[in-house]
Order: sequence, then structure tokens, then C-alpha cells
Amino acid sequence: MITTASRIARLPRSPRLYAFMLAHLALLLPLGVFADTYGDYTYTVSGDEAIITGYSGPGGTVTIPSTIGLGNYPVAAIGYEAFYKRTSLTDVTIPNSITDIGARAFYGCTNLTAITIPNSVTNIGYQAFYECRALIAVTIPDSVITIGSMVFSQCTHLTSVTIGNHVAAIASYAFSHCPSLTSVTIPDNVTSIGNDAFYKCYALTSVTIPSSITSIGERAFYNCINLTSISIPDSVITIGSDAFCSCTSLAAITIPDSITSIDGNTFKGCYRLVSVVIGHSVTNIGSQAFYDCTTLSTVLFTGNAPEVGSKAFYAAPATLYYFPDANGWGSVVARPTQPIPLSYTSDGTQVTITGLDSSYRGHHLFLPVTSNGCPVTAIGTKAFYNCTNLTAVTIPNSISNIGNQAFSYCSFLTAITIPNSVTNIGYNAFQWCRSLTSVTLPDSVTSIGDRAFQSCTNLISITIPGSVSSIGTGTFSGCTALTSVTIPNGITAIGKGAFYNCTSLAFLTIPSTVTSIDNDAFQSCSSLTASSLPATSRHPAPTSSLTLPPQSTTFPAEPTGAPPLPAAPPSAGIPSSARHHPPPARSSSPSPATLSPPSLSTSKPATASRPRTGPSSTASPSPPAAPSPSPTTMPVSSPRASTASPSPGRGEGKCVSA
Repeated sequence: MITTASRIARLPRSPRLYAFMLAHLALLLPLGVFADTYGDYTYTVSGDEAIITGYSGPGGTVTIPSTIGLGNYPVAAIGYEAFYKRTSLTDVTIPNSITDIGARAFYGCTNLTAITIPNSVTNIGYQAFYECRALIAVTIPDSVITIGSMVFSQCTHLTSVTIGNHVAAIASYAFSHCPSLTSVTIPDNVTSIGNDAFYKCYALTSVTIPSSITSIGERAFYNCINLTSISIPDSVITIGSDAFCSCTSLAAITIPDSITSIDGNTFKGCYRLVSVVIGHSVTNIGSQAFYDCTTLSTVLFTGNAPEVGSKAFYAAPATLYYFPDANGWGSVVARPTQPIPLSYTSDGTQVTITGLDSSYRGHHLFLPVTSNGCPVTAIGTKAFYNCTNLTAVTIPNSISNIGNQAFSYCSFLTAITIPNSVTNIGYNAFQWCRSLTSVTLPDSVTSIGDRAFQSCTNLISITIPGSVSSIGTGTFSGCTALTSVTIPNGITAIGKGAFYNCTSLAFLTIPSTVTSIDNDAFQSCSSLTASSLPATSRHPAPTSSLTLPPQSTTFPAEPTGAPPLPAAPPSAGIPSSARHHPPPARSSSPSPATLSPPSLSTSKPATASRPRTGPSSTASPSPPAAPSPSPTTMPVSSPRASTASPSPGRGEGKCVSA
């Protein structure tokens, strides 16, 4: 058989036969593919669609045509290196006929300041905008599914990126060496962050990682020196080596339970890292994982002792804490190890947490499910009172009761996870937690104590479940940042001063189940202009507006036995006789240097030092006596009178079979 190649090699000498063979060869070539020039563009046509392959125009502002050539072929793609190093380009608009931006399409367009990508594009090839040093902002539309590696690498003036909701992965080196990039929100559809994805993004201060992410690649955030915080969701299964190496502003990190291994060098050189929580599934910590973390003081392990590689905590002055019933702890590493210094009481079948020793300097606190084999079912009165180092607390689903003043004056507490097992929140439980911005109460909660969230001055939103029957005295008083509240069906009464001095509260929805609203419930809510009121409420106002009763000159009297209100900002107008002095400073546990207090109109004066477990008898009136325990209620213990504590990790009683 004679092949086409052999026919060409042995062309006949007859001109007629030669022409015949050329025609025969043309029939063997692909049909409908040709290249042409149209104005400033070169292009190829395949079928009925054009691909732009080059540009020779003067630059400046360029709008790529949606059709091209004498045949008005629709432009479907920008080809490989089509605008390669066209440094005269300043602004490019891509038409919505284009679905593909090819590899290196705008590589080295160093004066390109703006690019408009339409919602028709589904793919952006590798290095498509590499070294576009003048680009400032990029919006990747929702139509884009894939972005190639190094796609925006070396875009040195890029400050913000919006990634579309259908991008499946952040490719390797995608935003590497973008030193001006300050923040990135990764959408919920992304499942992986590639190797070196944000390598040396020096200005990056925050990243939101969604719960769809399962892997974070090697060196993904290497040398992001201004990254102060990052939340890793429990969907993440793997974190590559050096992922956060030399993130020198990172102050705290929590490794979720989904992670089984921390690779070598992962947090090496994070010398401002103070607090780390490591989930219970971690069985291995690689060599030099926390090497040279010179301010790391607290590492809390929520599981059994892992295998620890060489120099994992080299030069880190950390104490390694573990839960009381964890196994395998001993001389694991050349660092001090001890049970988390919680104190407990026990009735022999269940445990109440009563305090945390001031030696614990961690920021994110996880509470144990058991102690000495007993289930931990309650947080006692003033258990974490004035623990100013805590920024987040995760409560396990074994706990049903949060006691009176349990987290009162935890002024740096920004996040609290309340599980669906909690049924009761005691009075003043989160009073003066002035860094809390949002709280969601689960449907299991049936009772919220008086003043539970009083003076949470940065609280913007609160979700109240329908399982609660009433909002008591002063529950949200002094929450000056609260802008709107929806009272759920099921609430029947709103108590005295419930929203007193919520000066930003502008909208209120009250269901028809509410039959009683105290006259002073919304006193000094100066922004409240609209609401939805039931006809059966005590107010005679129509359902379209809220008419408040005449303003009282004093705050409503406090219920018998409850502690008085704390000092309010000077503008609140509370008489001094109704004020409560803030807790004294804890000399043994100053506020962490890495934290800055929130902006407030007033500050709490310091008085005599006191142990963390409760105020001195002269600092403030004592809370009412705890209720007597019943067979179904966990006893609430009194705060310790001194800094002495029971043996760490052990309850005061033995658990017995039911």
C-alpha cells in the first residue's frame, strides 16, 4: 500500500499528474480550518467559530470583537499567547461570545490595569494574566469552572480578587507573588487550594476558607507575613508541608478533627503564634512542624497523644495540654505536658466545670466531654469569669446548662459555639462579652436568664429560638450595635429593660404569641422607628409602628437576688445608683499582646487583683446561692475561694454505674 507521504516523495514528472496529486492531498487535510487577518487581529476559523491568535494594534483601551472576518465568524476563544507581552494594552473588554481564554493569552501585559471577563467564559488557561503588573482588581464570573496554574502570578499591584461560585479549584501558584493582595473570599464550590496558591502574598490579612475545601496544598500560604487569622473548616482532610510556613503575624490556629496528620514545617517560623488547638484525630506531627514558633505558649490537644517528629516544637516555649481522659501522654516531646487546668465538681455521675486556672494562656478553648469517666454536663457559676485571654470557646454536646455569669467579662471573646444539647443559659452568662458580634442559640434552649447578653456592645445579630418562652429583664440591654431583632413564635413575654439602650435597634418584629411587653422593655432605643406588634400586646400602637411609653428616669428595678447592672457608657443615662462596678483586673493574666481591645466608648477600670475563678467579696455583690441539685439537674458549684485547684483533669468524685 502506498501512503500519502510516499506519494509526495515520489511525485511524477508529468505536470498533469502533479496537479492531480496535489488535489488528492488537499482532500486528506482537515476541512474548514484556515488562518486570516482582520484589522489588528489574526485568527483561525474551525467550523463556524473563530479563535483570536494575535494582535498588532496600538494598544490602549481595546474591545475584542464578538465577530470577525468577512464571514462574521463568532469569536469563541482567545488563543495561546494572543496578546503576549503587548505592553501598550491598558484596558481590555472581552465579549460574551468567548468561552475560553487560552494559556498565556495576556502574559506580560505589564500596563494592563483592567480586564472585563464576561459571564460566558468557562476556562482561563495557565499563565493567562501572568506578570500583568498593573492589574488592580479582578472579578472572575460565576461561569468560570477552571482557572489554570500561575494564572495571576506576579500581578504585583493586584489588591482584590472575586472568585466566581463555580470555580472548582484554586490551581497551583494561581495568585503567587501578588504582594499587594489584601483579602480573598473563596467560594463554596472550591474543593482544593493548590500548592503555592498564595505564595508570598505579603499583604494578605484574611482568607475565608469554605466548608467545601478538602485539601490545602504545600506552601499554599507560605510567607504571607500579614495573615493574622485563618479558620480551617472541618471539611479539610490534608494540609501540605510548609502550608503556613513563615506566616509571621498568625496569632492562633485551630486544626479541625478531620485532619489526621500535620506535615513537616507546616507552621515553621510563625513566631507570633501564641495558641494552637489540635483536633482529636491527629496522630502524627511532622518534623519541625512548629519549629521556631518562639511565642507559642499553649497547645491544646483534644485527643490522644500523637507521634511527634524531630524538632517539631523546637524553640517553642509551649506547654502541651490535653483532655483529662486522653491516653498516651507522658514524655511525648521535650516540652512540659499536663491536663488542661480546669477545675470540676462531681456528684459521682456527672461533672460541672467550675473554673480555669489563669496559667492557661490559650485563645481558643475546647471543653472536654468527660472527666475521670464522668460526662461533663454543666458549666458552673463564674467558671470563666473575666478570662480575657479567651477569644473562642467550643462547648461539647454533653453540656446542658451554662451557669450564671459563666463567661461574664470575657471581653475578647469573639465566638461561642453553643451545641443543641444546651437547655439553659444562666443570668449574666455573657454579660460584657463586648467582642461578640453574632450569637446563634440552638432550638434546645428553653430558658435565657436575665441580663444574659447585657452590654455585649458589638453584638450585631442574635438568633433566638422559638423554644424560649420569654425574654427576661435586661437580657439584651446595652447591646448598642444590635440593629434588628426578630422575636420568634412561642415567645409570650418581653421583660423589663429587655432591650434597654439598644441605641442602634431600628427594626423589630414581634409575633402574635407575645401577650405582654413591659413598659420599659425598649427604653432608650432611640433608633427604633418601625415594628410589627400583635394586637394583644400591652402597647396600644398599630401593627405598622411602635409607640413607646414615656421614658422612665431610672432603669427598671432589678429582680430580687440578681446582681446589679454593670456600668453603662456615659450616654446611657443610667443613674449611678443602678450601676455595677466592673470586675478588677487579673494581675496574673494580662491581656495577650497580640490582641487589641474593641473600640468602646468606655473602659472598665482596674481594681484590686483577683484569681480568675471569681470576684473578691469586695469587688461586687455575690450572686444568689446556687439551686440545690436534683436527680436530673447538674449541681452548680460556687467559685473557688483561692487559686488552689483540684488535681488537674480529675473530678472531686468517682463516677459510678447508674
